Amino acid sequence: MAIKDLPNNERPREKMERYGSQSLSEVELLAIIIGTGSKGSSAIDIAHSLINSSGLYSLSNYSYEDFKNIRGIAKINALKLEALFELYRRIHSLKMDDEKVEISSKFIIDKYQTIIQNLDQEIFGIIIVDNNNKILFEKILYKGTKHKVNVSNKDIFKELMLKNANRFYIFHNHTGEDPSPSDYDIVFTANLIKECKNFDYHLLDHIIITKHHSFSFSQNENQ
Repeated sequence: MAIKDLPNNERPREKMERYGSQSLSEVELLAIIIGTGSKGSSAIDIAHSLINSSGLYSLSNYSYEDFKNIRGIAKINALKLEALFELYRRIHSLKMDDEKVEISSKFIIDKYQTIIQNLDQEIFGIIIVDNNNKILFEKILYKGTKHKVNVSNKDIFKELMLKNANRFYIFHNHTGEDPSPSDYDIVFTANLIKECKNFDYHLLDHIIITKHHSFSFSQNENQ
C-alpha cells in the first residue's frame, strides 16, 4: 500500500510530527529517511524488507553503493542513508570514548556477536585503538560470500595511516557455528603480522566470531 493511501494519523511523517519520533517503529523511521519508494513498493515496503532481511545492525555498515543497488532506493536516498549511518557510527564512537571504554577482545566479541547473528555472508572489520586501548576508529572493510572474504593488507594499513595510529584489532565472522580458523585465516594472519613489523604496526588480535562462539588468535598463539 502506498503511504498516501494510509490514514493521515498512520503516515510516518504525520505520526512523527504529532506524537514524536519515539512513537514510530524502526520500519517507519527508516521509511522517513528513504523518503520515496518505487512503482509497486512504498518507502515502508522497502524499509520493512531491508530490516527483515538484514537487520538494523547490518544496515549500519552498508555503503552508498550497497544502498544504491537496492531496488527502489534512488541515488539521493542512498546518500541520505549512508550519511545517517555514518553519523550513527561517529556518535557511537564518541559515546564509547566518553564512557572511557577500554577495548579488549572480549568487548569486540560481545559487541559483534549481536551484529553478525543475522548475517548470511562474511564481513571483515578493523578497530584502531590508541595507546590506552581506547577506540579511535572502527569500520567494516569488506563484505564477502557465505564462506569467504578477501582482505587486502594495503587497505588495513591505509586506515592506520589515515588515523596516524599503529595499534589495531581485526575481526571477521563465520556464518556457521565453528569459529576455528581456516588455512587461509592462519596464513593471512601470519603474513599480516610479518608485514606489520615493517611499518611498526601492532596487531593486537584477530578474532573470528560466530553467533555463539569465538576464536582469538592472541589467545591461541600456537596456531
